[in-house]
Amino acid sequence: NDFQEKVRRFLNYLDPERGNEVTEEKLRNMIAKEESRVLIDIADLRESDAKLCQEIMSRPADYLPAFDSALERTVGNISPDYAKRAKETKTRFSVGFEGDFGSHQVNPRSLNSSYVNKLVAINGIVTKCSLARPKILK
Repeated sequence: NDFQEKVRRFLNYLDPERGNEVTEEKLRNMIAKEESRVLIDIADLRESDAKLCQEIMSRPADYLPAFDSALERTVGNISPDYAKRAKETKTRFSVGFEGDFGSHQVNPRSLNSSYVNKLVAINGIVTKCSLARPKILK
């Protein structure tokens, strides 16, 4: 199964036995604070598996659910008690990314249709925020 293969690749990346102290420390901090989201350094992922990193950047919808599933399993391996509490409260674990996105790091003016369905980081300052209102009502 393709999904299970992706989960396996992410489990391999998140594995504390792999010797990546930074990722392991982030996972342990997330568990200690009982948070549900961990930020992965995109440069570390690129160094570990460049092909996988590129696939995530170009098709995040295909890869992020598998990464989230691998994170849930990894949390269960590190702290079964926290994983059990999270399951009881229906907490969903998720992965976020930080660091240098390369050509996928854009500002609002350069964000265009070529980035649809891609993972991007947008640099900018929010100066105004308003609610999005639906144009058509039933």
